[in-house]
Amino acid sequence: MMKFDIKHDLRIDRNHYDTLAKQLQRQLMDLIYHYPAGTRLPSERQLAAELNISRVTVRRVLNELSDQGKIIRKGARGTFVAKEGNFSPNTLHPIQLEQDTYLRANSMTPLNFISFETYPQQRRFWSETIRLFNEHGSGKPVILNELPQNVCYSAYPQYIIENGFDLIMLQSREKVFDDILEPLPRSILKKLDSADYIFKDFGASFQVSVPIKSTPLMIFWNKKMASDLGIENIPERIQRGEILELHREAAEKMPKGSCAGGHLWDYFSVKGLPEGIPELDMDFLQKRLAEFEQFSGKPEMFICEQEYSFEVADRFNKGELLFASGFALFYCPPNIPFEIGAMFLTPDPGHTLYREAIYLGVYKNSPSKKAAFDFIDFILSETPQNLLLTHMWDSPCLKKVALRFSELLDNTDSTAISEYYHRSPFPPGERDLLFSRQYHFLVHDIRDILYALMHGRVNSKRAAATILKRWRKLPENKAS
Repeated sequence: MMKFDIKHDLRIDRNHYDTLAKQLQRQLMDLIYHYPAGTRLPSERQLAAELNISRVTVRRVLNELSDQGKIIRKGARGTFVAKEGNFSPNTLHPIQLEQDTYLRANSMTPLNFISFETYPQQRRFWSETIRLFNEHGSGKPVILNELPQNVCYSAYPQYIIENGFDLIMLQSREKVFDDILEPLPRSILKKLDSADYIFKDFGASFQVSVPIKSTPLMIFWNKKMASDLGIENIPERIQRGEILELHREAAEKMPKGSCAGGHLWDYFSVKGLPEGIPELDMDFLQKRLAEFEQFSGKPEMFICEQEYSFEVADRFNKGELLFASGFALFYCPPNIPFEIGAMFLTPDPGHTLYREAIYLGVYKNSPSKKAAFDFIDFILSETPQNLLLTHMWDSPCLKKVALRFSELLDNTDSTAISEYYHRSPFPPGERDLLFSRQYHFLVHDIRDILYALMHGRVNSKRAAATILKRWRKLPENKAS
């Protein structure tokens, strides 16, 4: 019979925004589901002593689990995992129920998949993608796990090791995370790169495979629809940066109420990035911002939400959109009724900071745009060497950056953009691949936190507030 190991199975984080009781209850619920009926749990005294929490807290959690039918308390004889029949289906996550049914039917050892998505639509997309992968794939079944919102990027290796995940999905940072994943054991890294752990599109007419830890920027299109609409030479036109022109033509020719379907950000990634940042001027910048604001209000031309939401993929598969972008087509049913075209987009990574400045400011009012630009400019006022001298979450430079950006948001009359658009993203002599990758990662890390705060994303805001609290050492209510 399996034995419950407190030190191995449970972990209490006193910096987490959840209470100790909630953390303990959530972890016990997850573990109970995987342990066979009759497994003996540690006593109240053992749990309290090992986890350094009060017996009152432990007793309350155990009593709640007992009331829910997940455990059976037998007084002096101990506490045990309940029989399967005692579990109420309503108390289990629907993804767990569906995955459990599949695994039992196929009698296979599953692969533990960890997704670091934070937005509800993207989480829904990945759960649907994995469901289809399990139905149509020929490999081992996959179980979807979601990253707790308080785990920062620098803690990924430790979290992966402690939880025994087999494969990872890391959004769109591609090779940026190679350095962060370097501390992982060789066996895990081998698994991450294994051809067995690759999602492939289902039923598309071209062959595309993407490693779990890499997300290339792609644009897909419905070849049949393009032919019916008389829209020709799409690959060549995309290569020339004619994203806007293609979407305008599609919007004019498609039925009323439909959408050309591409993601607004793809337009900027291709059309909005000139050959060199040093040639940029403020007139060019303002023109690009005006285009973004103009098109974000025209749903017939661009999708303005996250590019690989389930809804976007579903509409494309039904033939309601000409274009789809990002990861959208990795949810693709086997009976898709048309041929798909695809192109990889590889914008110069040297433009990252310029792109991020727009990304932070594009959906906000003008003063906040200035704050976003000034924030990026402030980052660049510190050399990458200084920013990377210490552990990123403890860096005095990052504390200054966070505080500076906070001040700018509070004081939107602050003067903004200085010489940023005339400077190179990396100082001369610091363009080696490894160093650039670290700096790129650093910028993405900051961007994600601030993006959550600026856009008020519910599922990310508390995590961002937790990190900002560490930076600014403010009470919880002020940080959030």
